[in-house]
This record gives sequence, structure tokens and C-alpha cells, in this order.
Amino acid sequence: MRELYLKYLKEREDLDFIELDYKGFVLYRIEDNHAFINDLYILPDFRGDKLSFKLADLVAEEGRKAGCDVLICQSDENANDHDTSRATILKYGFKEYGQIGSVHHYMKGLHNG
Repeated sequence: MRELYLKYLKEREDLDFIELDYKGFVLYRIEDNHAFINDLYILPDFRGDKLSFKLADLVAEEGRKAGCDVLICQSDENANDHDTSRATILKYGFKEYGQIGSVHHYMKGLHNG
């Protein structure tokens, strides 16, 4: 069933998937010169181990291979534990570049670390 759902996400939203040791995953897409993190999830027992950074690094590497200049993500104030998500995003080096309603948008260059 999981493989079917991942095929659906690829077909419908052009999302690719990386899983890290059954501890977390990231859904992302490459579009033009941007790598977009759509969803990133770490199991609660493994949060705080910087696995989110490792997953973001893997997406950044895929983006670089595809010729992307920036990595983009977002966070929603209405999501559970938004403050922790936002802090993690900023600690990874993203800069906020805008907000629409409750959704914050972040960007990080891929060629300067």
C-alpha cells in the first residue's frame, strides 16, 4: 500500500521520497532551479538527533545534482508544534522570505552551505 501511495504522490504532485532508517522521511520535488521540501517527518523517539538536518542535506544534494540554486520549505502556524518546526528550520540555516496567512516561507542557498 505504501508503494502505491508514493506512486500516487509522484504522479499527482511530482513528489519524490527519501526515508531514513525507518526513523523519518522527507517528500520533496525539484522544479526549475528550486528544490522544495514538501513534508518532513521524524518519529518522536528520534527527534533532537538532527535527523531532520540529514534529510534536508539529502534533498539539498539532490537539488545540487539537478542544478538547483535554492532549497525552499514552509511551516504553518496552525500545525502541531509549529514553534519547534520553525526553530529547526531556522537552525538549519533557512531564512524567512515571506508569509501568506499562517504559512511562513523559507529559503536557503545551495551553493554556499
